[in-house]
Amino acid sequence: MQYSEKLYKEAIYDKDYLSVEMQATISWKCEDCGDIFIASPFARFHKQASCPYYSGKIAIPEKTSLKALYTELIDREWKFQNNTLRMNPRYELPASKKRAWWICPICNKTYIYPINRRIKDYLRNRNSCTICKGRVRVKYRN
Repeated sequence: MQYSEKLYKEAIYDKDYLSVEMQATISWKCEDCGDIFIASPFARFHKQASCPYYSGKIAIPEKTSLKALYTELIDREWKFQNNTLRMNPRYELPASKKRAWWICPICNKTYIYPINRRIKDYLRNRNSCTICKGRVRVKYRN
């Protein structure tokens, strides 16, 4: 079988003991990025596991990350002080459902909003600020 020969070639394991039905996890080397990841031969053969970078599960910092794809938005509206301990835009995907802190360019206040919805609003040229939209009540003190 052609596909299984490719699997055997990618595996970092003793080829004499490797079988397609094996459930034990072993190390594999991605042909595209050269990164090493762990999966079972069974999962690889049945196409259930692949390189996490090229399957879209983990962001590639220079190519598929939030910072690489939306540099202008991140530089202008990302609240680095509040997001420092929680997440880094270099390692987050634009489709992430994590909630991040943003700075509104209109009212200059910070608000929390999911990354994927903020990207969707950015592509549609909409303002996502929950304070400007009236979703969050702001208390004014005299």
